[in-house]
Amino acid sequence: MTSTVAVGSMKVPHRFIAFWMLSWMVPVLILSGFRFATASYLLLGWGFAVTGLLTVAAWFLVALLLSRLLRQYLGRYRIWIAATFFGATIGKLMGAFGHVWLRWQTNTFITGNGIPPDWAYEINSTIPIVFDSFISATILGLMQSLCFDEPTRQRLLWFSASSLCGILAAIVSVAIYSPIMRAMIELTSRAILSDGLIAGLTNSSLIMAVNLTIYGLLTGIVMRWFLLRNMRRREQAVVGQFD
Repeated sequence: MTSTVAVGSMKVPHRFIAFWMLSWMVPVLILSGFRFATASYLLLGWGFAVTGLLTVAAWFLVALLLSRLLRQYLGRYRIWIAATFFGATIGKLMGAFGHVWLRWQTNTFITGNGIPPDWAYEINSTIPIVFDSFISATILGLMQSLCFDEPTRQRLLWFSASSLCGILAAIVSVAIYSPIMRAMIELTSRAILSDGLIAGLTNSSLIMAVNLTIYGLLTGIVMRWFLLRNMRRREQAVVGQFD
């Protein structure tokens, strides 16, 4: 995975996983805060433009923070910035289109088959979100895998791991979404969350924050395993030269 690591000179501490997760979580929380602060302007044309710029800035911050974590371990850590930035931006855009398309398809399926309301709610609140997360994580993983300078197998492993983590993160975020929303309703004024714009921002921000936090945790675990595995292989190769 890297050609710049001095064999046996460094380890990957467990806190690497926490910092990796925070590198995803913090920018998203900052983005959500700005979205709520400018909520009253979102209906204006420039409000959407500002939101778009803030979203792009959040992905760049994620890319920058992750690259700083990897600079000791990954030879192409600078390329990681571009790969993560463009992968996250393009992936989220394509995921959003996929979300809208699949929600339309599931609505058509539900109305055409007379599915009970409870089942309809579960289908509409789960499948499009999982599909969105899968597309986003797959494109992101594909772009990031280009930063690995060793065998194609490692690139395929990271690509597959990113896709799988995206699916798992979406499933977990949907599972814990309802309890969190109920707690928020109890702690805040119902009048606030009854506002359509605020409710929409709350839903999208909460799902995105939980989803990316879990995705960051899972991919952090995988990345640490990748780095440790690569170090062991390099150590064995060096020892083998003296046998």
